[in-house]
Parts: sequence; C-alpha cells; structure tokens
Amino acid sequence: MSNAVKYSPDGGTIKLSARHEPHSHRVVISIIDEGIGIGPEDRDLLFTTFHRIQRPETRNIKGSGLGLYIAKEWTKAMGGEIWLESELRKGSTFFCGGTSSGFLSIIKRPENDWKNIYV
Repeated sequence: MSNAVKYSPDGGTIKLSARHEPHSHRVVISIIDEGIGIGPEDRDLLFTTFHRIQRPETRNIKGSGLGLYIAKEWTKAMGGEIWLESELRKGSTFFCGGTSSGFLSIIKRPENDWKNIYV
C-alpha cells in the first residue's frame, strides 16, 4: 500500500479490495494504483532484494528496495503468492493470494507467539 502512495501522482486514486474464492478456499487481495507503472524489464527483479526502479520519475522517491521482497517472503510463508499486472504510465495492480487457512494462521497465532513476527 505504501508503494502505491509513493509512486502515484498527487490526487491519484488507490483502491484496495479483497475477494474470497470459496471453491478454491482462496483469498485474493489487490491494490490498484494510477502510478508510474512498471516496465517489463523491472518485473522479474521487482520482488528481489534491493531492487529499485531506476527512472527519472523515481529519482526523488525514497526506499530501500526491500518492501516487496519482504511482502513476497511473508506471503510465501503463509502458503500464498504475490504478483502484479502493470503498464507504464498507467499504473499497477498488485495481487496477494493464498488459502484462507494460510492467511488466517498468522492472525490466529497464540498471543505469546507474536513476538517473533516482524512486519
């Protein structure tokens, strides 16, 4: 969500949605922005460590290049997957999908087990 805000123009719309797919017991969350978009040359590296899109319009946007990597690893740990659809200068949609039980497992942790969860 924070990347959608950082990479969208002022006044751009950001939509967050979630849907449950009962037949496959999946939950899919999507974040849609009207940002700068992501070209094909960056898509394969986007979920790796320290990768930042290098374009003139991103020069003044701060970040470490770790956020999407952490999101991918966290989603994988819950048995899910993360992917995107994007078009340059038109925006991006990021999807995070996984089984209902996988996503709920992180929420239903015993209270004393939360000390090992870092976001």
